[in-house]
Amino acid sequence: MRAAAAALLLLAAAPAAAQTCGEHVVRPGETLGAIARAAPGAPTAQALFEANRDRLSSPDLIAVGQTLRLPCPPGETPAGTGDQPAAEAPRAEDPAPDAPAEAEAEAEAAPGAAGPEAAPGDPDPHVASERPGETALPSPPPTPPDPEAGPIRLAWGGDAAAMPAAGRARARLLAALERGAPGREVQVEPAAGEARARIAPGGEADLAFAWIAPDCAALPRLDAVSAELCARYVFSAPLAEAQTAWFVRADDRARTAEDLSGLRICRPEGRPAGDLAALRLAPPRARRVAPATAADCLRLLRAGEAEAAALFVEDAPAPGPDLRRLEGLGGPQALVALAHPANPRGRAALAALDRGLAALAQAEAEAAAAGDDAPRE
Repeated sequence: MRAAAAALLLLAAAPAAAQTCGEHVVRPGETLGAIARAAPGAPTAQALFEANRDRLSSPDLIAVGQTLRLPCPPGETPAGTGDQPAAEAPRAEDPAPDAPAEAEAEAEAAPGAAGPEAAPGDPDPHVASERPGETALPSPPPTPPDPEAGPIRLAWGGDAAAMPAAGRARARLLAALERGAPGREVQVEPAAGEARARIAPGGEADLAFAWIAPDCAALPRLDAVSAELCARYVFSAPLAEAQTAWFVRADDRARTAEDLSGLRICRPEGRPAGDLAALRLAPPRARRVAPATAADCLRLLRAGEAEAAALFVEDAPAPGPDLRRLEGLGGPQALVALAHPANPRGRAALAALDRGLAALAQAEAEAAAAGDDAPRE
């Protein structure tokens, strides 16, 4: 009687196991759940296991190279069967009243018998091992790209890119990168007003150049652009300096920045003006006059259409005896490169640049010392 009940259970499971549509060869790194999700009809991992009970001892143990049968999607039949009806299972004699309980006990005790219906979702996956019978460890996470690999990409733009000093600064930047990152290519691309956007994380560039480094110690007094530079970017060591000078008419009594508060200050269009804000001489505390050139500023100053001219010395012609320089104002402005602190490639490029600048400075100091020690005729 018990044998008849067990036969009933096996015959009931046989049609489901037989309905398979194709096969799959296990590849390294695959799990039973992953194979099931990719199979036609996306069967559950439990259904895939049931279709391969004679080939798998556990849903958690699969091996590279094993061939697994794939269950047919709902409504499909194996190739070649067409519309032929499935063979009817032989009918067994009615068991005695106590046979169902006995058969259930037999099924529970039978090796490899199916357990209760699987809950939704896959079992805890184990990846396919390289040798049958082994369980491989999960693959390690991918290695992040090396921020020091490949070319250093420079976005050429910024508020000082059109200044005469920018040419000197660019030459020094390239010489420094040859020392700080030997063997790496440096690619320079014009970026105009997009230079800062290009050095954001995942952007097209690593460094942006050229900018006048703002006085971040005077942050509360800075204009919006200078304040953003201080808050969002990191700067290289100085690459070059651009000197500024302030001029008034010879008969003007102004001596300090406070004496110029509220007056008309001339600086040519397109030149950085962060230093004016640091001196509290930018709008609204003073009026900005911005003609095309430094010579135009001096002309407006002589004509009484401006009270002071704040110029970069390399731009300015000789002022003449009718104008006077304010000795207490002006001075060097550092041209620097920028990097975004959240961009690993930018940080690595900036570190290489600063290493190269330090090496250049040391070589220049040694050369100067050797020249001082050379015998003089």
